[in-house]
Amino acid sequence: MLGLANGLSLARRLWQAAQRAPQGLLCKDSVLPLYLTYLLLILAIIAEVIATTALARSGSFTRLVPSVITVVGYVAAFWLLSFPIRVLPTGIVYAIWSGVGIVLITGISWAWYGQKLDMAAIIGLALIMLGVAVVNVFSKTVVH
Repeated sequence: MLGLANGLSLARRLWQAAQRAPQGLLCKDSVLPLYLTYLLLILAIIAEVIATTALARSGSFTRLVPSVITVVGYVAAFWLLSFPIRVLPTGIVYAIWSGVGIVLITGISWAWYGQKLDMAAIIGLALIMLGVAVVNVFSKTVVH
């Protein structure tokens, strides 16, 4: 929980720094520099992964600490996600957020909780990551 509070504090300080950024660093008339846009997207992904991991341990919201982490994590994730949407197209931001989140949560479930992955799951996850990479590298929709 302390890590999430530190992440929110960092996001707030980065937002304040973006407000003071020179015009040359801004991306497409937005209020966020491109580097900050992606940093906030990464923080949103991390918050969502923490929240989803806690959700699995909340016992359908019957355990207090994992339940609180879940709610705070999702609120933080959506708040952080609201900033990249100001700069990048909503569909692209959501594709990156959900795709990377799925792969990270699956990896955590496999590594920490012993959940099994068959070959179809591994191929599917690889295709998700390939799709995210293709959108980011080759799409003219994403501002670089």
